Amino acid sequence: MRWPNRQPHSLTLGIRKAQKMLADFLPLIDWPHFRRVNLSDRVRINGPAHVFACGDDSQAVVYLLRHDCIAKNGMLDPSANPIACEVRIPKLRPGSYRVHSFDPVSGHLPRHDSIAHFSAGDDLVITTPPFAREIAVAIARSADASR
Repeated sequence: MRWPNRQPHSLTLGIRKAQKMLADFLPLIDWPHFRRVNLSDRVRINGPAHVFACGDDSQAVVYLLRHDCIAKNGMLDPSANPIACEVRIPKLRPGSYRVHSFDPVSGHLPRHDSIAHFSAGDDLVITTPPFAREIAVAIARSADASR
């Protein structure tokens, strides 16, 4: 890892914190079996955020980045009022899904994930918890997918 090409090369405390946050997020998706395709142009949201998404028929990762709270310095305003967004994810098989929300800035994972259910012919519809700047959501088919 040579970015940003430090001399001498070292991992800063900030980079280690970011690695820890990613390590906490990784187990939420079954990566060896994740046959993802880009879903960014198919996922629909009802809020002031850009959406980036990928998924297959049993898992998805959705990342929302707000575009309505840019501060004068060009960065996202950390004091922005939190918002929640409704997100519609297509291409998943009907059933039950575990939905984990993740704050990539603080690394906060909720203690309890939620479960979403939907039927054939529908999109999976979830509502994010309130977030101020950005949020990542991991969606994985529940072991109890018979509903």
